[in-house]
Amino acid sequence: MEIQPQGNTQKLVDYLGKLKGIGDAKLRGIAEQTTVDVFAFTKNIRTDDVNTLMDTYNITKVTAETLHGLTEKQLLEIEDIRLTDIAKIQLFVGGKFKDIESLSKGQQCTAILDIIMLDNRDPLIVDQPEDNLDNSFITNNLVDGIRHNKNSRQYILATHNANIPVFGDAELIATLHEVEGQGEVEKSGIGSIDDENVKNNVINILEGGAKAFKMRENKYNIER
Repeated sequence: MEIQPQGNTQKLVDYLGKLKGIGDAKLRGIAEQTTVDVFAFTKNIRTDDVNTLMDTYNITKVTAETLHGLTEKQLLEIEDIRLTDIAKIQLFVGGKFKDIESLSKGQQCTAILDIIMLDNRDPLIVDQPEDNLDNSFITNNLVDGIRHNKNSRQYILATHNANIPVFGDAELIATLHEVEGQGEVEKSGIGSIDDENVKNNVINILEGGAKAFKMRENKYNIER
């Protein structure tokens, strides 16, 4: 992930776009700047000549001349604009980094989860983190991260994937049922995996039942 300080130039472009003789097309050079310091921008307008402005911000002569003609009041208004940072998120796929916008849903989830699982003491609440993810990533990345950090960070996860509460060593598992459009915790279905009722709920709801679990085990024929 790369942070581009003051990289979101939209507010500045919107302000300049309202000036007479300047349209969005003429401001493309400013919009495409990696970062813009509004104070440096107004300083350039005050002190640089037209040609320097053209070269610095990749704008036309007409646009540079219009900027040169701004009043001090307008320059102060520009300095009052607060440009926000941009977080550029990429994932290493197929031997190269790809922007998150070009990734599949699953890859996007992978990239975001990798970020939010970074060391942090704030509680993390996620609804069905397994969506669009394969079980390999859940087991080797998500669950490992939970186990590693759970003593210093609280995780509250709603899930249909047994790997998360079981391999993640959940301290508390709560079984929820829908009652009149609302989620309700089953009184006998809350506790750790060592609780017999909780264990049965995990097997029946998340694993599909003991029969399904044993059938998969027999099908895989994994040597112990």
